[in-house]
Amino acid sequence: MRTIKKNIILILSVVMMAAGTVSHFGTCSTIDSWIHQLVILKPLSLYFGGTTIYFEVWEILIYIILFFGLVFYIRTKEKETRLLSFAFSVIFINNIVLACCAVINLLYLTTHPVSEFDVQFRPKPNIVIITLLVNTFYLYASFLVLNKIKTEKGKFKPNEFEKVEYTNKWQRFFHLLIDSLIMILTFTALVSSFLFYFENSQLFQNYFNNYFGLVITAVFVRLVFYPIFEYSFGATPAKFLTQSVVVDKNGNRPQLNILFKRSFSRSIPFDAVSFLGKNGWHDSISETRVVKEKTEGINPKQFLWILVFIVPFLSYNLFIKELISDYQYSKVSEREENYQSEWYNNSKKNLNTNQLYIFEAVNSNNGENETGLKIDEITPDSLKVKKIKLMSGFPYFSARKMDYESQKDTAASYTISRKTLENSIPKYYFQKYKDNLKQEIFGNGIKYNFENVYELNVPNLEVNNTTFDTQQETKKNSGKIFLGNAGKSGKIISIKNIKGEMIWKDHFPIAFGAAKGRTEDKIAIQTNYKSEIKNNIAELKVSDSLNHLQKYILEIDGFRFSIFRVE
Repeated sequence: MRTIKKNIILILSVVMMAAGTVSHFGTCSTIDSWIHQLVILKPLSLYFGGTTIYFEVWEILIYIILFFGLVFYIRTKEKETRLLSFAFSVIFINNIVLACCAVINLLYLTTHPVSEFDVQFRPKPNIVIITLLVNTFYLYASFLVLNKIKTEKGKFKPNEFEKVEYTNKWQRFFHLLIDSLIMILTFTALVSSFLFYFENSQLFQNYFNNYFGLVITAVFVRLVFYPIFEYSFGATPAKFLTQSVVVDKNGNRPQLNILFKRSFSRSIPFDAVSFLGKNGWHDSISETRVVKEKTEGINPKQFLWILVFIVPFLSYNLFIKELISDYQYSKVSEREENYQSEWYNNSKKNLNTNQLYIFEAVNSNNGENETGLKIDEITPDSLKVKKIKLMSGFPYFSARKMDYESQKDTAASYTISRKTLENSIPKYYFQKYKDNLKQEIFGNGIKYNFENVYELNVPNLEVNNTTFDTQQETKKNSGKIFLGNAGKSGKIISIKNIKGEMIWKDHFPIAFGAAKGRTEDKIAIQTNYKSEIKNNIAELKVSDSLNHLQKYILEIDGFRFSIFRVE
């Protein structure tokens, strides 16, 4: 029997770790095949801090603990079970929650028809059923393991219970921290499912979309989490780590009604710190105790060397990785600001009648907000412009172009100082909102802040609406990337890498058509593009129908595309 028990634990431990590793490959963005469905084999789906990416830091940490727990279990001839019990307890409660989420999904899908728009975002019923079966398997397997390795928790002989050691205050505080973290990691998925499906219901809006709803959620989570563990195994995940167990006043496993009483008492304000006394309030009210089991396995100090792996892992993923990401983002932002600065300076040096300058009123009391100035005539000292009222909240070329097209015959004309316009344009992007650049353009007491400048009646290349096409083409391994032209027709004369090794396979020039209203003309460019390509920067030269040249900078970093006109 002992050999069978050991083999079951070994097999299920390996299955959990293997499934977690294999499911990681199913989440790779470049995979578009049946392998992608391996994600449903995940033993864990933990969410915390707004992250919902698969195989993230918390899941990996549990797999690391599971691995070391298995090593210690084998090394001590089945005596050391703390890490193993903790890892399987997290898998156990997580799959209870995931199974509930799957049931909610099924109920919703069977009672609410899915629209054509929603079908790409909602899981298919057959996938939900398979997920539910997988969750049920992991739930049963983890329960089986915990049942096999628990050592008669909550049962003491009368003479033994009189000498039992109470779990100390620092370990009780440890229980509070770790169990609270596990509840957040596991139950966030269930709460998110309720919010997703029921946030628009009148019942939810009236009674639960407030502080009262938060309190009810916290009480509900405690009433599920603690009784399940303390009734089934006598301990919660954190108590497994300290070899503590919940018992009644006679040293026996408490009845379920007593455990519900104990769990409900946790909702009393400040109960969380009441363990600083001999017993916490939820202990006293329910007449229960948290005591130490017989110590087996290795000395707890030997666990400290695991920190050599865990501390660097957590430090990197929770702090250092974010700092590196922030630094990389700052460098990208710096480059983008330099491109914008170059465009502003070139526009100021080459004033022309295609330009539409965008300004924002900074001290207007008449509701005036964003304003466009379309240059009609240029003299050495003055500019004749048309004042275009712009729609707020649409800072895109196509929207600005349509604003101008709808008002060009009726817009009021003004003559303004050329120097005033030039003084409003910053030399560097970071100077954009400085007070000394705000100008009183129309002599009406209202100062304006420069926002941007566009050129009309020429090509205008963008990537805003074409990234999805590029992703789809990449999954088909065609190597295409797409640009969108929101302006007039023209030609791409050349593309040359400034940095990177992307191969541009087309024979230039590449002709493209004009946009139709807000619908861009898509330009397909043949390359060796794939999502693994990082930090490729290329210079594009474009000509319009009059052979006037434009220069763009195209940056490609995985699925991130950015394009900037600089000349």
